[in-house]
Amino acid sequence: MSAAGSEGTRLWSSRTFREIQRPTEITARGETTALLCVRRVDEPVDVIYSGTSEGYFFCWRQRDNQWEEIVFRHISNNKEKGDITAFAWDDSSNRLALCTTTGKVQVWGAVRHDSGQVYLNKVFSRRVSNLDASGVLFDMASHLRDKDVFVFGFNHTGPILRLAGKTGETVPGGDLSLGTPIGGIQADAKKGLVLLDNSLAGPSFWRFHDQAVIKTYSIARTRNHYRPKNVRLADAGTTVVAGGDHGDLYVFDTHSGARLEKLSIGTEEFVQVVITAEVEDVPTIFASPSREGDRFEVMVWKRLAPKPKAAPSRFWERVWSNLLRILILCCCVGFLVQNLQQVVGIVKAKRAVDPKDLVEVVVGPQLE
Repeated sequence: MSAAGSEGTRLWSSRTFREIQRPTEITARGETTALLCVRRVDEPVDVIYSGTSEGYFFCWRQRDNQWEEIVFRHISNNKEKGDITAFAWDDSSNRLALCTTTGKVQVWGAVRHDSGQVYLNKVFSRRVSNLDASGVLFDMASHLRDKDVFVFGFNHTGPILRLAGKTGETVPGGDLSLGTPIGGIQADAKKGLVLLDNSLAGPSFWRFHDQAVIKTYSIARTRNHYRPKNVRLADAGTTVVAGGDHGDLYVFDTHSGARLEKLSIGTEEFVQVVITAEVEDVPTIFASPSREGDRFEVMVWKRLAPKPKAAPSRFWERVWSNLLRILILCCCVGFLVQNLQQVVGIVKAKRAVDPKDLVEVVVGPQLE
């Protein structure tokens, strides 16, 4: 488990909940505002990308329980300086996308040399005017290397931009609007959906192929202003977890929309940070309030009731079904073999004719 903020990047074991060696403390590079953990196919070690409030981002790699900084970039000048708010990673192309509160969107390609050193090559960099970017993701439906990039904004119109994967230019028809500020996002690639923080109504599912909101889970607002909040899927996508603006955390049933749980963090602050994970096969929720007071805590909830067991494999059901078919077939064949002689005898008996039963038939006049 990792956490970011004014104290830099800190790490805890999700099993023991003890703090372990962390990559970095707070420096002149700014407060940590975005984190992404990646494990690449060609390099089976943990990698952390972190972004800061001063427009810096880094890549940390863990080896022998030690963290080493392998990439360092400063993407903003004084005019464009803004928080790096989100990262996205594409496994098929080894590409990293990021966005900032000042509308800068970048895509980088990670290249691992024979020496083991990792380099980042810039694919494109673009600044979108008047965009407070809050989330970014790659096109889930594309199989191309240069996947288009979707950028979500916390502006009051809820902008959703689709940028070309090679150039960063807005594709035709790719300037969309949700009509409400968008906070955190999470993609469900298998279903082609994006779970997003609809700041006015509650977490919503946005369908990828037709850009339509198909379901919203209502969370009451108690404040006149709003902040971007994380939203997450849990329990293999069967539940939706989201924070409120009054110190509560909500768990909904994905399909019915019913509220399953209301968890309190003990304050009246915004619950902006929400992460879900399976820790030793137990559904676990991590959450933290926004920093409005002296408290800075990460709270953890674990499921008490055992997770429903997966349905038993249908392998043996198919085996017994096939054996039953074979048994029935064998019985039929055995019956035929056993009664074949009797059947043949009946047929032969019908064909046999006794000579004394023959009658002479004469056609026409009899000749002498």
